[in-house]
Amino acid sequence: MKISIDDIDLQDVYSFMEHGSVNDAPEEIVRYLTLLDKVHGMHLRIRQYGTKHHIIKDLNITEGLSPYKAEQVYGEMLEYFYKDINISKQIWRNIYAEKLDQLVTASFLMAKSQEDLDRVSRIIERAGKMRQLDTIDPPSFPKELLQKPYKVYAMDTSFLGEEKINRLELAKQIDEMPDYSTAERLLLKQDAGIEPIKLFNNEQEDIRKSER
Repeated sequence: MKISIDDIDLQDVYSFMEHGSVNDAPEEIVRYLTLLDKVHGMHLRIRQYGTKHHIIKDLNITEGLSPYKAEQVYGEMLEYFYKDINISKQIWRNIYAEKLDQLVTASFLMAKSQEDLDRVSRIIERAGKMRQLDTIDPPSFPKELLQKPYKVYAMDTSFLGEEKINRLELAKQIDEMPDYSTAERLLLKQDAGIEPIKLFNNEQEDIRKSER
């Protein structure tokens, strides 16, 4: 069954490109791409078609498209041929810069003096500014900067190049703390790695909850 062009849109083309092969392109995809190419050519022939309105009217007459479908095809042509920039304001910058490129070619062919060539040079400069080639690109950051950093915990300060802690001296300082109970001093020693940590089986053996 032949699929109508009204039932095809750019999303179907992208979907096929993602999963299919050019050599196996269905007839409807080929027809739609051919139509987009035709509309793009009309868009570039300013003297013949001039505006979007004239292109849509031509598609209505020659292709039998409804005004709605013709306008959709025109919009999808812009997206397809200028898809490297997807913000509408940027798209129009690129379109107008392309028109300036055409003006450069025409002006260069008609140039007869140095003044004419200087005018061509100014048009080229305007096209470059239209594409924002005179602006500085934002700095790019290495992906590593956006990754979650690794954290390393160590009880041994020599890992950081520091002098090792004298654990006997530290234990003595803990024992001399008058404001802590025996159980609390034991807990401090365990946290400091001086005493082995005891795994308790029930809450009664949890010194963190005793003498509080």
